[in-house]
Amino acid sequence: MRIGIDFDNTIVNYNKIFVEAAKNKKFITSNWFGNKEQLKKELSTKKNKWQIIQGLVYGPLMMNASCFPGLKKFLIKASFSNYKIYIISHKTIYGHFDETKTNLRLQALSWLQKNNFFDLNKISLKKENVFFCNDRKAKINKINELSLDFMIDDLSEIFDNVIPIKTKKILFNENLILTKADYICKNWDQISNLIIPEKDNKKSLVQICNNFNLRNDIISINSVKTGGNSQVHKITNSNKEFLILKEYPNSQIVDKPRLKNEIKALNLLNKTNKVPKIIYNDQELNISILEYIDGRKINKITSQNLDEAMFFIEALYKIYSENNIKFELATEACLSGVELLNQIDKRFVKLKNVENKNLQELLEKLLELNSVLSSRASKLWPQNNFKKNLSKKYLTFSPSDFGFHNSILNKNNELKFIDFEYFGVDDPVKLISDFLWHPGMKLSEKQKITFASHITKIFDNDKFLIQRLNASFSLYGLRWALIILNDFLGEKMIRLHEVNQNNRFDYENHLKVQMDKSMKIYDNIISNKMECNYVK
Repeated sequence: MRIGIDFDNTIVNYNKIFVEAAKNKKFITSNWFGNKEQLKKELSTKKNKWQIIQGLVYGPLMMNASCFPGLKKFLIKASFSNYKIYIISHKTIYGHFDETKTNLRLQALSWLQKNNFFDLNKISLKKENVFFCNDRKAKINKINELSLDFMIDDLSEIFDNVIPIKTKKILFNENLILTKADYICKNWDQISNLIIPEKDNKKSLVQICNNFNLRNDIISINSVKTGGNSQVHKITNSNKEFLILKEYPNSQIVDKPRLKNEIKALNLLNKTNKVPKIIYNDQELNISILEYIDGRKINKITSQNLDEAMFFIEALYKIYSENNIKFELATEACLSGVELLNQIDKRFVKLKNVENKNLQELLEKLLELNSVLSSRASKLWPQNNFKKNLSKKYLTFSPSDFGFHNSILNKNNELKFIDFEYFGVDDPVKLISDFLWHPGMKLSEKQKITFASHITKIFDNDKFLIQRLNASFSLYGLRWALIILNDFLGEKMIRLHEVNQNNRFDYENHLKVQMDKSMKIYDNIISNKMECNYVK
């Protein structure tokens, strides 16, 4: 397979240094916030200022630029699959507004060298496969000359030119726009899933693992979980021992550094003997290798299972309260009433933009409920915490997505917990509410009462916890009713398609099922008169 890739803004991510350069030149204020495209628009009316910033960024400042997340892993997989990679860039020798007269092509080659693109043990790009063209016409000619299978570029205009039908055109762009490209991809995860077939992907992952110098060579790999979040694979070494390989979403490295978060959490919780051990992790490739826990998922929740879950929550609280450990907030932590209401409002805004009559009718009912619940919460919530964040001494460590859906019952019938990508500090009330509401668990009413009555005692130093739980419980239920409807959103739809690309997938029926689940939570809230009936 022969793949062509543009250089600037496709391989190299300049977003951060464009903004920094503009601030240093005082072209924008120090508190200006936005991305490269927004900056370009901001400076377009100011004489030559955008061109001056371009000259700096592509020239003397280029060594500060980074790769787009997921690019290196894609290129390493492509190398191990014996694909031929070409860089084809419209890049002049000097920038028109660069007073330093930096040679842009030499600078680009130095950047590639610095980032190990020519390393034979990694990306293994050949220098003779890097082409810098004087103008766009020369770039198009080079694309056609190389007889590519795929061409990846961030500029839609490139695909307005005559390019052979054989060459599949991929527009690398965050915004869905009209284009003559065959595909539009927002990130390198999507590009990798599009180009690299499953067979080549698995083969390359085995070689990547063996490059980590593990004790025994990996000889096979089987996917355990793919799609929406992290990709999970079961790998086997030459001693027929099993390990778990996780590939984290590269598109979320900046906002949600899941690998970094999970590794930090597993190190912290290692002494509990309730989480998998870390074998290896690679921040650059955004993957980890973890202990394989031999066991099974829980089909029917027993009282022993519930006890072990409660003991683990207590252990989390002890680790938090007895140690002065700095840790980030859990994903979508809710430390105040206002924060919870804001999170719910943001979910409504996203879903209101979806053109689906049935969805919008359901949202109308949920919006009416939200209005009543919000008013109720503002009256019942402890006033010292409704607008102000909960005091640090009342917080706890939370996996944020905690439950039996993220656990394994090992051969000794001991419960082990997995998936700590969202781990962090949070209000215990959110942990309790999410556990009780999570649609992935089948807890009986009796088990919910047992859980709530025991768990609240763990946090008995917080005299307002029960009051906060009563005020917020149904709001957390509403939040889950909205989370379930995420499958209507474009990004989630893309991931669902990627998971099911080899199977027929009935979107319409799937979305109907999701609405039924959401409506079931609505009915539950109404029938319980918006109260939390599991605690007194």
